[in-house]
Amino acid sequence: MDIPELQLREAYWDDPAAKAAFGALLREVFGIDFSLWDRAGFWDDDYRPFTLFDRDGRAVSSVCLYSMRVVVGGRLCRVGQLSGVATRPEWRRRGLAMRLAGHALARSAEFGHPFQYLFADDHAVPLYQRLGFAPVAEYLTSIELSSRRAPIAGARRLDPESPDDVRLVHRLACERAPVSLEFSALNERLVLYYALVALRDAFWFVEPLGVVVAARRVDHVLKVYDIIGREIPALDEVYPYLADPMDRQVQLYFAPDQMGDLARLGMSTQRPFLGNNLHVRGSFPLTAPVSFPITAQA
Repeated sequence: MDIPELQLREAYWDDPAAKAAFGALLREVFGIDFSLWDRAGFWDDDYRPFTLFDRDGRAVSSVCLYSMRVVVGGRLCRVGQLSGVATRPEWRRRGLAMRLAGHALARSAEFGHPFQYLFADDHAVPLYQRLGFAPVAEYLTSIELSSRRAPIAGARRLDPESPDDVRLVHRLACERAPVSLEFSALNERLVLYYALVALRDAFWFVEPLGVVVAARRVDHVLKVYDIIGREIPALDEVYPYLADPMDRQVQLYFAPDQMGDLARLGMSTQRPFLGNNLHVRGSFPLTAPVSFPITAQA
């Protein structure tokens, strides 16, 4: 589909004007602001844009392919994630996103990605399924605590405005062990997006264990999104530093294969995790349900 007034550009992060136009598109469509992440120096060249620009230099439609370093099924490889799929309202229903996603998938094949994945908005599911993506069920692990615990000293909330704290997260993210051998991502700059923007109030440093934990407490449930460190301690080692006497449950938003014996904290179950609309295309080696950490979601 050729539209003479639009120009397709790819991998243009070295052009400040084009990069700013991309940022303006995502702010308008999703309310997402990448500027703090960018200014901090963590913008990731592995996050590859495919964007249509109008004659005034405005980005009117875009799709990004994130080349992700992951551990999947115990094996280290690179896979592709599609994200940042956005089109200005006046340009919708012209097949632009489909065209750009096709370019991104072709480039993903050239990069040798064995599979691609994405998290779809409800209205976009038919588009992705036409491109060959299939839904995959996700789960979270829920542990009903067998006893109430008071916290022990050693954890502090990290300050995203502190250069020392940002450097600490970055260093551990660069050196990290996989939080799960079933599936985990190793893109340290994406971790910094969560630390600086999306989960900026939810990063804790547990100094005695040498790990950063991304976690929030909601209605007496501690939701643990990621654990970042050179070694991954068992959950019963981590939890006491973040405990609250009112906690009734801990939820893990990643596969618990590296978390030790969960029974030491209480009875664990796997529950459906709804709302992400995870879709996968290609040679995906895992059987559903699966669990993709939040820091694997661009």
